[in-house]
Amino acid sequence: MDISPLAQPHDHLARHFLASVDLTADFLWNYVDRKVVDKLDLDRLQVESPVTVSAALAERLGDLRFSTGFRGSGRKLQVLILLEHQSSPDRLLVIRIIEYVILDYRARLGRELPREGNLKIFPYPLAVVLYHGKTPWKEPLKIWDMIHQVPGLPEGLLDIPIYLVDLAGLPAGEIKGKPALRALLSALQAASNRELEASMEGILRMAAEARDDLRFPEWLQALCLYYLSLENPREGLKAVTRKLETIMTAKEAEDMTTSLAEELILQGLEKGRREGEAKGRVEGRKEGEAKGEAKGEAKGEAKGIILVVKTRFNSVPEKIRERVWACSDPGQLETWISLAASCRSLEEFGQSLE
Repeated sequence: MDISPLAQPHDHLARHFLASVDLTADFLWNYVDRKVVDKLDLDRLQVESPVTVSAALAERLGDLRFSTGFRGSGRKLQVLILLEHQSSPDRLLVIRIIEYVILDYRARLGRELPREGNLKIFPYPLAVVLYHGKTPWKEPLKIWDMIHQVPGLPEGLLDIPIYLVDLAGLPAGEIKGKPALRALLSALQAASNRELEASMEGILRMAAEARDDLRFPEWLQALCLYYLSLENPREGLKAVTRKLETIMTAKEAEDMTTSLAEELILQGLEKGRREGEAKGRVEGRKEGEAKGEAKGEAKGEAKGIILVVKTRFNSVPEKIRERVWACSDPGQLETWISLAASCRSLEEFGQSLE
């Protein structure tokens, strides 16, 4: 069945785990040059809210931003850490990191910054790239390697320290860190090697080592969403339930699957609404904004209903699909959404449409 609830499943999974400062600190400690990490006060690591960047840049860069100080210093903010996730090589990564740092510095101009004399002092920038592509990273990590070099003139122009963590060249047995971090990195690596299906039960058992952590259900759900998005198992949620039963009781697995289904429904509806609104804006220019947007919203609701039915029952009969798609009444569509989420069978839902 075609679920695909996540538009960017790799990014979604990485952000879900690494937004926790303890996991990011563990990641930095285990995978970044120890000479650098030893200078950072990881106990003071904190997540920074994203700056406003261009839409094109926001899609690709600045996955997560953190700040901290240097060990032994009383200053709160001395280091800006950009944690960037890459599932494929990108030759222009260095340029975009420089862009992002400049935009970050511009955003800080209107805020309180430490001073030395008459100058505002910006935090020291570090970039860490988590890469899990199919082949080892071969792209430049220094802007100096992309600039025409003139003998006798200064070297190292514009370079920002970038530290690459390349999962493509890391044997599975050498993945280190806390259970949740190992589960994340193992999932990303297995997906790139097209081994997620075969590795999923082992990854869940790895995550289960952290079952006493209050965040464990969220981590487990994120891993299962990732699996569903990439593998699209024919039996859908039933396949996930069987895998979950390897680390928990049948009742716990059923409850987790129910929670997962609810998340899929919410994401499916949101995706349908976004697509419907976008289509409505286009059609609105032709038919009048109000009429076009209403039509687009109805199509978005219809897409959401179809996705809910497909998620729960693995298929959508053509008769149901046509009936839902032909409806333009927002009230009726809202009723059908509730029925799609709560009905006991496909037949029961089909009868409710008559």
